[in-house]
Amino acid sequence: QLEQKLMPHFFKSNQKQHLKVPMKPESEPELPEKSEKKKLPDENTWVYQQHSRLFRKIYDSVVPLSEYLDTFKKYKSEYELDPEVVVAELANEESQPEPAELRKLVVEHNETAKRLREEIKDSTVVSMFRVNCRGIRDIIADKHTKIAADIIELIAKKAKKMANETMESFDRLNLA
Repeated sequence: QLEQKLMPHFFKSNQKQHLKVPMKPESEPELPEKSEKKKLPDENTWVYQQHSRLFRKIYDSVVPLSEYLDTFKKYKSEYELDPEVVVAELANEESQPEPAELRKLVVEHNETAKRLREEIKDSTVVSMFRVNCRGIRDIIADKHTKIAADIIELIAKKAKKMANETMESFDRLNLA
């Protein structure tokens, strides 16, 4: 029927055309027994097998990712560090350390921030995933940088307060 194929708009057909789509069976289809030669195997067996294979591969690739998360456990205390609490403890008038000790803390926190930036890479490949570590690295390192900056500000305030007290004492001596 060449005419029907070349000029389908002239020929009306009552036949419904169906598109056959593979579907994943709920459970693995069983193969027919060899004695039953008229039974055909389920045509969607391959879909189920490929789905199972893909699921196994994805699961196998996620296992190394969870193992990788364990490597960040050593940074948990760094992540939970709250700069405001640390600086508030240092700013307490009753137990405030000397400026030399504060300076030492500034150096320690700056070195820790630098070490963390060098230690934690920008990104790393784990199984089939590329994990971006830059965000967590910057969060942790920035906490130490903020603590160092706030301690410097605390030292400046303490120096200003001591200078004002010295000036007041000097003025009292001059007036007396």
